[in-house]
Amino acid sequence: MTPIQTLDQAAVWAGEFASWEGLWETFLKHRSYAKKNGERPSHIGAGQLWWFTHMRLRRAKGTLATVLKNEHLFSCLTHVTQGRKLPRTTSPLEGDVNAGLKHLLRNHRGLSDDHAKRAEDW
Repeated sequence: MTPIQTLDQAAVWAGEFASWEGLWETFLKHRSYAKKNGERPSHIGAGQLWWFTHMRLRRAKGTLATVLKNEHLFSCLTHVTQGRKLPRTTSPLEGDVNAGLKHLLRNHRGLSDDHAKRAEDW
C-alpha cells in the first residue's frame, strides 16, 4: 500500500483487494474440528466443536475490509487541506515531538510512575 499516491491508485488497490477476497473466499472458510481428547488452540473453548483454520488471516482481511469500507485506509489521500497533503505516517512525531520525552525518561529510568508523569508535564 505504501506506493499508492493518488485516489485512482487507491481505487485500483480496492478493486484488487475485492478480487483477492473472492479468490480466497473458500480457503478462508476452512474449518478445523475438535477431536475427542485432542489438543485445542488456547483460544478455543472446551465445548466448541469447530473453529476457523486460518483465523489470523481472516482477522487481517476483516480489518482491511472494515477500514476500506469506512474510508479510513487512504485518509491521507482524501483529507487534503488547502492543497497540502497529509503525512502518511506519524514517524515525524517520533523524531521530533516525542524524542525529548523519550530521552528524558531513558536518562531517568529510576523515577517512580508519579515522578515520571510530573517530569513529562514539566
